Amino acid sequence: MKTFAPVLFAILCWMSAAPFAGAQEKMKEARPYAELLQPLKMKHAPDGRTAVFTVHARMQGDTCILTGDVADEAVRQEVLGVFAAQHVRVVDSIGVVPAKELGERTWGVVTVSVANMRNDPKEAAELGSQTLMGGVVRILKKKGMWYLIQSPDKYLGWADGDQVFHCTKADADAWTMAEKVFVVVPYDFVKEKPFESAPSVCDVVGGSVLKKIREGKKWMVVSLADGRRGYILNSSVTKLTDWGTRIVPNADRLEMTAKQFLGIPYLWGGTSVKGMDCS
Repeated sequence: MKTFAPVLFAILCWMSAAPFAGAQEKMKEARPYAELLQPLKMKHAPDGRTAVFTVHARMQGDTCILTGDVADEAVRQEVLGVFAAQHVRVVDSIGVVPAKELGERTWGVVTVSVANMRNDPKEAAELGSQTLMGGVVRILKKKGMWYLIQSPDKYLGWADGDQVFHCTKADADAWTMAEKVFVVVPYDFVKEKPFESAPSVCDVVGGSVLKKIREGKKWMVVSLADGRRGYILNSSVTKLTDWGTRIVPNADRLEMTAKQFLGIPYLWGGTSVKGMDCS
């Protein structure tokens, strides 16, 4: 038994090491092909947070399997051309976003005060960025209940589908052209009725954008992209065109705005008064 035990141990070690060695060999074989992708990635997506190029190469026998996504059919053809020039046998499993399964609804408008954009399609994933209510986003891909979106500032992230009104390009353009207001207070609510004790339709944060329906003496009727309507105080908003063109920043205004955020907690990837990061 004493002689048998070391032999058995050696056999088990060899058996466990064999798959590892095989995996290492496959990685070694695939490395030159992965290196072919690097210049293309730097060309089309130097910052992976803002551009889609997630192509990977792996070996299956003597064939290179290409998987992942790119943002344009011409880029996919360029990738395949590079491998063809090297006489590499490939299986093309590269997707082009927006994915065909989305149909024409490849645009969206955020309908929650702050839409979380995560680095992976799951709740526990790291927060990459956020987009505020009224922001028009591009919808690129679906995985389960999660959608890969691109925000107005070009950041990519996975958002819960319920945070965005899914629409066509024409719908998104109509929203963009509509008269809208910009929330100028740190935090407020859209109410069901024009009085402060009324139930809330939703919350809003500074920077939220709402569609203007009509303005009263104290309250304004506003709408979200998904059709929900309510009332918000006139003093809580300004015309979006005024905020974007007529309000000239100066030292006093910058200081006053900055002081509104005193005491706001730090949040990695945060972009609102609910939590913000250093940038």
